[in-house]
Amino acid sequence: MGCFKDTQDRALPIKIPGKLSVDQCNNVCSVKSFKYSGRQYTGECYCGNGNYAKYGSLSSCGECDGPNVGGYKSCVYEDTQSGSPPPPPAPTPPPIPNSGARYTYLGCFKDTQDRALPIKIPGKLSVDQCNNVCSVKSFKYSGRQYTGECYCGDGDYAKYGSLSSCGECDGPNVGGYKSCVYEDTQPGSPPPPPAPTPPPISNSVFVPGRLNVVDSASGLLLSQGLSVRIIAEANKPVALTNNRFSAAKFLADPDGAATFSKPGGGWYYVINSEQWNRNSGVTVLVFNADGEIEDYQSRITGTYRNCSGGKTPWDTWISCEEYGSGQCIQIDPSGLRSPQVTNIGEASGGNFESFAYDDRNSFNPCFFVTEDHPRGSLRRFCPNVPNGELNWEILHQTDYTRTYLKLIPVGSNHGTYEWTSSKVEGENTAQAYFPHSEGVDRLDEFLFIVSKRKRRMIIVNIDNGTYRWESINNHLFSGDQGSFEAEPDQVMHLLNADNLYFTEDGGKTPGIYVRDTSGYYNTLVQANHGIYKWDETASLAFSPDGNIMYFSIQHKGRVFELTRDDGLSFHHIPLGRHRGLRRSLEKKKQSGNVLTLMLKFHTLSES
Repeated sequence: MGCFKDTQDRALPIKIPGKLSVDQCNNVCSVKSFKYSGRQYTGECYCGNGNYAKYGSLSSCGECDGPNVGGYKSCVYEDTQSGSPPPPPAPTPPPIPNSGARYTYLGCFKDTQDRALPIKIPGKLSVDQCNNVCSVKSFKYSGRQYTGECYCGDGDYAKYGSLSSCGECDGPNVGGYKSCVYEDTQPGSPPPPPAPTPPPISNSVFVPGRLNVVDSASGLLLSQGLSVRIIAEANKPVALTNNRFSAAKFLADPDGAATFSKPGGGWYYVINSEQWNRNSGVTVLVFNADGEIEDYQSRITGTYRNCSGGKTPWDTWISCEEYGSGQCIQIDPSGLRSPQVTNIGEASGGNFESFAYDDRNSFNPCFFVTEDHPRGSLRRFCPNVPNGELNWEILHQTDYTRTYLKLIPVGSNHGTYEWTSSKVEGENTAQAYFPHSEGVDRLDEFLFIVSKRKRRMIIVNIDNGTYRWESINNHLFSGDQGSFEAEPDQVMHLLNADNLYFTEDGGKTPGIYVRDTSGYYNTLVQANHGIYKWDETASLAFSPDGNIMYFSIQHKGRVFELTRDDGLSFHHIPLGRHRGLRRSLEKKKQSGNVLTLMLKFHTLSES
């Protein structure tokens, strides 16, 4: 039918769980006897019989069956045979091979931290192993989730509803809070023997948190299955392809960074320099399609303390200055367009840190920036975009609203919030709950804000007006062989993945850490050599395909390239497998129905 505008009050009101293709969305809506189906954003599916065009049409959506249709843009289809029997839904996956006639596949089901099948089996198990272990323990149902987590139980496995699809049930990743559930059809008969203990893990297998790789050339301690090399160092020319060296020396004190795909292949690795003088700026390591550095270029000079920043939806870099009169500057990674100061911060400036955006509604996008100051408020900048076109200009226009985050506590670590036009109210909130805020990032409806002084992360639900916070400290990260002993700094996620990555400011062994949606935390890298003591990790970014992680150790001025020995990407990391820390949320019936954060160690055998 075409591409149509939508809002939170959906034109097609029935949302189907999961991420669906066009065919899957059409079929599910037809099965449910709806005339119209609409696919949006990254695969959201909506059904209905009413006025799908109530908010108006659009000239174009993103690719309707592609990875991103666009925020509040809907590719609408009509079932032209609505009077005839609807087509069947997408077929249910067949029982997994070797699962045996004893076990029946029941389908894919939604789960939460309060598990529908409450008994967790340690380790990473296959479908057969999970089925057999649950049977040995006399449970009727088994569920395999995520990267091999196994749960058993006798109760309502479907209490949170069904899903149209999981990842491959016996594959590397079933999906976060997605459960492939099986039933033991012979509960009265002797159960099969449990699966044999898996063999010891090869040193080539990537095991986050098992810090057994000492790289003497870099002075870093790595998780098993990782390799590292130094690719740039402050005040030295950068080694380029064909035995060349850059004319300019690499700028000192590297900080915030990001990568951007380069036309014709390769990518730009854009890096801030946070020097305490006007020698700061933004530079670019230019990579070819083979991941080799072919040039080192400058993008802006004469700025002051370019700390961090963030990417825009249209693939430019926002570089934020951290001093009293600092500004956030838009940078073209290719260098074809001149840098330009944005209107995100006030004209008077601020100690700006990091930048994030919410573009799910392209007609009402909002941009966020943190401020590293005892009273540094979180700013929200929402430009007026009546045509839904997101581009360079919208951060420089004068038609916008600027508001500040104001938290309204309900319990000790959660509450509601509002966006206030009062900067003072925003500063009061920051001083009380997130002074010296550093990293900020958005994943779906959640905005993550890191406070280094409080060593906590504020998690704001943009859609429902609530927030909570969780601690980020040594106890949280010391379950594996590393330790997070200093201040959390930057936070970011890898595109199309749900893991959050953290850098660290200070401490004896600054490192890189990762947190997944199931609550596992692991150390990836720690700088254990004495030359890095009290330094900080920074410049965290990934190559566009996710196969290479880049980061720096700031004051030493070194930039590193980290890869997996198995050749896989960092999109999906098997966290919690060895000596991981398990974090769980448990509801306690207390006055005010307080949600209490419980931190639990989850230790597994290393053999």
